[in-house]
Amino acid sequence: MLFNILLKIFLIGNLNMVAPPARYQVSAIPEELTRNADAVLRQDELVFTVKDQRNATQKVHYAITILNKNAASYSTLAIPYDKFTKVTNIKGTLYNKDGLIIKHLKNNEIQDIGGISGTSLIEDTRVKAAQFTNASYPVTVEFEYEINSSGLLFYPTWHPQSDYRLAVEQSSFQVNIPAGQVLRYKPVNCPEPEKYKAEKADTYSWTIKQVKAKEKMPWQPSLSELTAKVYTAPTTFEIDGFSGNMTTWKDFGLWVNKLNKDRDKLPEPTIAKLKALTASAPDDQSKVQILYQYLQDNTRYVSIQLGIGGWRPFEASFVDSKGYGDCKALSNYMGAMLRAVGINSFYTLITGGQDEPDLQKDFPSMQFNHVVLCVPLKQDTIWLECTSQTEAMGYGGSFTGNRHALLITPEGGKIVKTPVYSGKDNTVSRKAKIRLESDGNANAELETIYSGLEQDEPAMVSAAGAPDQQAWFYQNVRLSNYSIKHLQYSRTKERIPKVTEKATLIINKCGVTSSKRMFITPNLFNKNTFVFPEDNNRSQDIIQDYASFSSDTLVFALPAGGFHPESLPEQQFIKSAFGEYTSLVKFDGKQLIYIRTLKTEKGRYPGTLYNELREFYHKITAADKAQIVLVSKS
Repeated sequence: MLFNILLKIFLIGNLNMVAPPARYQVSAIPEELTRNADAVLRQDELVFTVKDQRNATQKVHYAITILNKNAASYSTLAIPYDKFTKVTNIKGTLYNKDGLIIKHLKNNEIQDIGGISGTSLIEDTRVKAAQFTNASYPVTVEFEYEINSSGLLFYPTWHPQSDYRLAVEQSSFQVNIPAGQVLRYKPVNCPEPEKYKAEKADTYSWTIKQVKAKEKMPWQPSLSELTAKVYTAPTTFEIDGFSGNMTTWKDFGLWVNKLNKDRDKLPEPTIAKLKALTASAPDDQSKVQILYQYLQDNTRYVSIQLGIGGWRPFEASFVDSKGYGDCKALSNYMGAMLRAVGINSFYTLITGGQDEPDLQKDFPSMQFNHVVLCVPLKQDTIWLECTSQTEAMGYGGSFTGNRHALLITPEGGKIVKTPVYSGKDNTVSRKAKIRLESDGNANAELETIYSGLEQDEPAMVSAAGAPDQQAWFYQNVRLSNYSIKHLQYSRTKERIPKVTEKATLIINKCGVTSSKRMFITPNLFNKNTFVFPEDNNRSQDIIQDYASFSSDTLVFALPAGGFHPESLPEQQFIKSAFGEYTSLVKFDGKQLIYIRTLKTEKGRYPGTLYNELREFYHKITAADKAQIVLVSKS
């Protein structure tokens, strides 16, 4: 009798210990979602609940199937937080391809890492981080956590398909906001939200399902423009006791003015020094140049991000005495120095970065990560990057050029456009002298001048050490067999800056010999090698980011032995909506001269022109391969 009772207890206990059912089986993913995908977002839920203008909670839960090692980064969780946010309830689970649990994330596997960046001295940003490691794929990772905010300068942006080759099985976004409070939102590539009203709260929700992965294609719009996204932002907000309104850009600018109030005061001895420095300057532009150089010589970029200091500049007097500050502090300091000598300027919020999407001009919100200074003069407007000790005055380049920014005026915020650099600004001009030997080897001396956007990368190279300079040169000049005998870089700091590159090369088999003939491909340094993939159904617009002009003039001194041209390539002129190409080889009786030019136009073109774009560059590639045939009389 006792045995039967114990047996029943054992069996009931085992029933309660049955393994949980399988979840997120890879076999359950629709085939069309795995096509061209490295990962599939199986389930994604973001719930944002606003309590008042200062406090909110954000609950995140998602599961993503990693199909191969290209998507291995999805197995890592990293959640930044600071004085105004608290991260709680972190959970994680790793599943095998059959949807069975491999392991749960343990509390001692969650790291709390200081967020000190390479340019920061002190900051209170930290990161909660965790990672699953696995030796084989596919696997599924599931994470969930909660963020409590006590300062609401931002509301979340929902962007479930945030990368190429990522498919979405299901994703939802829900915002709960106190009844009567206005939620500001902007949907992109998705419909208006479903709305529910209750006694104490209003709910807005969006859902997408069964979205195929997108492949990255040449010259296409940004992923933000092609995929579903919802921007949200507060109307009224408060952070660290500073309340504001961002219904309009004007209102938001007034809040920034409140943060910056009385932080532009300089000590009297400093004011006297600045006036003395600029006393002999013939005009305001010269004064700006003198003070900008003074800023570069006497300060350096160091970020101190503590509390409201992440949004508010340190006082100009602090920078004056310490000699350092972040973009906010240095821009505020430069503005204070200009004001001391009677020149007005505007603190300006902007998004810095080469590939950053432009401002959502019709949706006032905190979309910025950088500050610059705008100096409007009678004849010109000068934009100053105050964090660089080497940049040319007035040049923003690919970091802050050609985008919208928020000018902070006494009357509030005003949207403006930073300079757009033309094809006349963005140039590469190369001249080379090549001395050919009878065995096909050659010595070459070349000078290349890069300007405007084309010099942005060479400018960084020019400031690097010799090994890095040579590595960059070898990467960009892809001759089959050559060595660098001499390499030198110099930079000219003008409104449109230039970098000059001088090199001496020893080129093995510059020409290929066969009996009495030598075959030379005259375009040694600037061949087009990119092949546009075939795409007869291109639907996305074609984006050419900026205009440019390149020219190559190569002069070949012929080898001894009576070599003369037997065959020269035909002159080429190739034109399309995207630009113009020319190439020409001529012989003046002693030397061969090869001239190549390529002009491209900035613009946005319909996807139906993709085959024209592809054909344009296909013809250029062919022209760049054209050969000269030399024959020897001896």
